[in-house]
Amino acid sequence: MEERKKPNLIHSFIQYFYGNFVVLLLGFLSLPLITRMLDTDEYGRTSMFQSVVTVIYIFAILGMDQAYIRYFYKENIDRRSLLKKCITPALFIVFFLSLLYCVLAKHVNLFLFEKTGFDISLLVIVYTFLSVLERFFFLHIRMEQNGKLYSNMNILSKILYIVFLWGAFTILGNEFTVVLYAMTLSLGCTTGMIIIRYFYKEKRVEKKERQFYVPKKELMKYGILLDHVQMRRKTEELLRSLHISIPDITQPVEKMSGGQRQALAIARAVYAGGDIFIFDEPTSAMGMKETARIMKLFMELKKEGKTIILI
Repeated sequence: MEERKKPNLIHSFIQYFYGNFVVLLLGFLSLPLITRMLDTDEYGRTSMFQSVVTVIYIFAILGMDQAYIRYFYKENIDRRSLLKKCITPALFIVFFLSLLYCVLAKHVNLFLFEKTGFDISLLVIVYTFLSVLERFFFLHIRMEQNGKLYSNMNILSKILYIVFLWGAFTILGNEFTVVLYAMTLSLGCTTGMIIIRYFYKEKRVEKKERQFYVPKKELMKYGILLDHVQMRRKTEELLRSLHISIPDITQPVEKMSGGQRQALAIARAVYAGGDIFIFDEPTSAMGMKETARIMKLFMELKKEGKTIILI
């Protein structure tokens, strides 16, 4: 069986670039359509809708998408479990906020849009849920480095948006819900496709006997719920073990000396782990004493079986 060749840098760039470029061109078509379909007040309400949903979406994610990125390539990681643990808290938060929103829907809608109705409330809830799902499942495609699929899905989403926009306008007329329906339906179609693709691929993947599972508490550390006390303690322990002296670890990096910055960069690389370390003039900004400590660190890493390449 032939090994799949990895795309080179230029090929990967083109795969991701052409999707954004086509979406940009389609935007020159969709924006004039909206401004001609809706008057100023209705268009303003669509902007308010997007702003509100974006705020809720960012709050609900809790930075768990960054935790997913961090652990995605970890050796023997159970990616199915990783995705589930990262996306579940966000969906739970959206569900809780949706219940609260349902109780206060009339007042909230009148305050935000100066209009209310069952369809408005439903679209707000559905679009927020879809935004969370879209973030993680599209992120999964990017982490797979499937630039072609990522670009094609973005293009399809924009085309569907324009189609649904025109269709909704012919039915509803000058109503800001025209844009809401177009956004929700287009996002729902593309997100549904990638979710179906994900579960179809997962069924075909054989589960390994030994897989690495990341505790949910560990994942939360890379969201907004940071344990600053624990972070400081681990930083002090790491710097102490590497014999790196930084008097105040709370000061911004830009205020540190050149040697301290270099030492900090080395400590970060060591903490990230790996079997091979490549350093480009790692001691160029250090004094004799600091250089000796770093060279001693390199020797200790070598004894641990690590490969050190100095340029």
